[in-house]
Amino acid sequence: MRFQTLVLLACIWGSASVAQSHQNRSGHSFADRTGNDMLDECQYVEKPSADRSSVEADKALACLAYVRGLIDGYELGRIGETGRAMFCMPEEATLHQAALVVVKYLRDHPQDLHHSDAEVVLYALAAGFPCHS
Repeated sequence: MRFQTLVLLACIWGSASVAQSHQNRSGHSFADRTGNDMLDECQYVEKPSADRSSVEADKALACLAYVRGLIDGYELGRIGETGRAMFCMPEEATLHQAALVVVKYLRDHPQDLHHSDAEVVLYALAAGFPCHS
């Protein structure tokens, strides 16, 4: 479990570097980001690419990079693990779809917005892509 956590954190940190300049401008360090920050960025995933301003496009990219890193980190951490999976994304699911699941979860669960961004993304993916026995 400790290995899984370390791999997950390493992947999140690596993916988050794509959006580092945006996050530095927002005044938040990676350690104190919450669901509010995720919603601020991920809301622009719903908007068509051609209709996004450059700031909105940067925020959408930051969201997609973060969600991708979390998914990759989670999958890497599961290698060799025998525990129950938190979420099970279908092979045909896209990154854009995963980000939309995150946005929907954040809007439907405002009581969770104070949790860390990693927590709320995991909650969202678990709700949107449950594992079936």
